[in-house]
Amino acid sequence: MELSRLLPKKYNFYLIFIVIFTLLIVIKLNTLTAPFHWDVMGYAVPTTEAVYHNGVLIDKSSPINHPPLFFIVHALIWKIFGKSLLVSHLFNIVLGSLGLTFLFFLAKELYGSRVAVTATLLLTFNQIFFSQVGQVYLSIALMSTAILSVYFYLKKKYVLYIISASLMLLVKETSVVVLIAIIAFDFLINLFKKERIGKVIKRLALAAIPGISLLTWLFSHYLVTGWVYKTEDVFLNEGNYISLLFKNFIKHLIYDSSLENVNRVNWIIFLLVIVSTVIFIRKKSYKYEILFLLIIVGNVAFFSLTEDLPRYFLIIFPFYLLMGARALVMLANSFKYKNIILIAVIISITVLSVMNYHGTRNTDGWRLESNMEYLDMVRLHKTVGKFIEAKYPHCKVATTFPLIIAFTEPWYGYVKKPIQLITFQDIEHYSDVLIVWSSQSRNYEGIDRFIELNKKQLKEIRNFYYRGKIVKVYKKKSYTEL
Repeated sequence: MELSRLLPKKYNFYLIFIVIFTLLIVIKLNTLTAPFHWDVMGYAVPTTEAVYHNGVLIDKSSPINHPPLFFIVHALIWKIFGKSLLVSHLFNIVLGSLGLTFLFFLAKELYGSRVAVTATLLLTFNQIFFSQVGQVYLSIALMSTAILSVYFYLKKKYVLYIISASLMLLVKETSVVVLIAIIAFDFLINLFKKERIGKVIKRLALAAIPGISLLTWLFSHYLVTGWVYKTEDVFLNEGNYISLLFKNFIKHLIYDSSLENVNRVNWIIFLLVIVSTVIFIRKKSYKYEILFLLIIVGNVAFFSLTEDLPRYFLIIFPFYLLMGARALVMLANSFKYKNIILIAVIISITVLSVMNYHGTRNTDGWRLESNMEYLDMVRLHKTVGKFIEAKYPHCKVATTFPLIIAFTEPWYGYVKKPIQLITFQDIEHYSDVLIVWSSQSRNYEGIDRFIELNKKQLKEIRNFYYRGKIVKVYKKKSYTEL
């Protein structure tokens, strides 16, 4: 079967993909060779290297082990094109371009060209997407395969749906919320139809087939490690589930005034959806919005049980912004100069989003991934690495995650040669020792307590600042200085 028969018609799929890919390359040019950040170098890249060098698909030493698809494909890309920062970043941009392209065609099939263009632009400049597409982690791959799964399901191309949804689950197991949403949607829209129970069960079973891939992975993981998930590392929310659920809903879908800063613009989308629903509820069909809401609510509810890092919510934004795009077009159509109004609102939302890309937060690395501030920390850490190499090349260094990785893997982009690291317990055995404290990983491995307890033996030799972020370098005092 020719590929062109499986892809969206009317519009040239390849042309749209190339246009979007080129746009992402241009607007993300400053990240194409940027050093890796946070969990990218703490988990994603090391796991890919394990596959690349040793064919390891399940790491027994890891407390949480995601399915291997992303790492297998990433390692294969290295095999073909070479192992480099540029290749890894381009791989992620290709995945992001694929997701945006299928979002365009999903919106086009459901609501028309104007909604398709609007939704694609809104997602392109969404702060979390814009941040994550410049990194090399699971979130972009997960988002894109989720869009493919929904697209092929709604197009009733069930073979392609089964393939794409299976791939989605093998990128990350948390995407099971999308599968559950699809199954629930299939059941709800056919709830009042007079069909034989056998036909209903058959259709629901078809929608659930991709779950076999996840079950196979979980069983394989259990056979190798003896456990599926360590509960204490997964379900970390020990507080009020209902209050956290409400907080996550507000934070991601309406407005976030907290330090995490995952969203300062979506209140516009929320208002558009509410207003258009009230005005057009009797005139327009909202069948597909049921599926989108099931995905959104399911994901928000799931991550109210555990950690709720900004990147975990990227998977819902294509569907949320698609709802917003449709609402915007519907409202614009009520006015005489509908195209001018549509363009003006798109530009306004984009400008507000871009204005929120940068800031002066001085916080943990995972929070900085909610916009482009993570790149500030990357730049600062790279500067510190160069400073140590130039001024203190023979000193031992004690630090915390992620600098313990950044300073020992030159190809990650921070240093030219590995810096000699030691633990805080071994500092007393050496005379020339530096302690590097970074604001994005404060309190990791007890560094704050160590500095406080040993401040009389430490001399602060240099502070590095950039857009509110701080890295401090201390040196162990010599005997004469004491």
